[in-house]
Amino acid sequence: MSFTDRFDPIPHHTSEQTPLILWLKTFGFSIGLYFGLVLLLIKQRHLVGFDLINVSTAWMAVILIGLSMVLSAFCYFWDAFDHYVLFRKYLGVSGFIFACIHAFFSLVIMRSDFPFPAYYLDQKNIVSFIFAVMAFVYFAFMTSISNTYSVLEIGGVRWRKLLRVGYIAYIFSIIHFGLKGLPYWTKWIQNGMKTPPSIGLVLFIFAIFVPYFRVILEIALRQQKKSLPHETL
Repeated sequence: MSFTDRFDPIPHHTSEQTPLILWLKTFGFSIGLYFGLVLLLIKQRHLVGFDLINVSTAWMAVILIGLSMVLSAFCYFWDAFDHYVLFRKYLGVSGFIFACIHAFFSLVIMRSDFPFPAYYLDQKNIVSFIFAVMAFVYFAFMTSISNTYSVLEIGGVRWRKLLRVGYIAYIFSIIHFGLKGLPYWTKWIQNGMKTPPSIGLVLFIFAIFVPYFRVILEIALRQQKKSLPHETL
């Protein structure tokens, strides 16, 4: 594994880590994590049926895309994570697939519960909906350029910059889910926090740390860049 001066990994697939193997490992990890999340939602929120699928796929998108983004910082600060950097693309694309499932269930399967466009344009929901659409559109764009052809056509430097804009899209998704969950989390706090926090609140806190780690990584990279000329004298 080698890195550019901006700590962007240049993966070298080995015979043990072919794209197919990476996809299979990511699939296995995602399915295991998904069923674990489903069990938690059943136990904690007593969700069933379409509601369960809709909520669980939404949070899976947040988890997988978040893991894809936070791996750069983890690999920079902790060497133990270096061999996971190859999974960034696969986690991100898998996360977007879950986001697509969530959107499909919200807009199509459960349209009687969330009638379009009335429900989404309602005063209570429109802000959350706008942030969700902006995040989804950019994640779709990121997924579309997550291939070697796009790197060659766009150019490596510009391609990496476009992907970094994805952190803004991720913040938009955090705002979307935060606005949805805030009334429930506020009620839990006002009731004295007598029960464990909801899985949604825990995952929301995890999501907040994703852009935070990008910020501290950027600070570390800038400090490292400033110190390089002095080290070479």
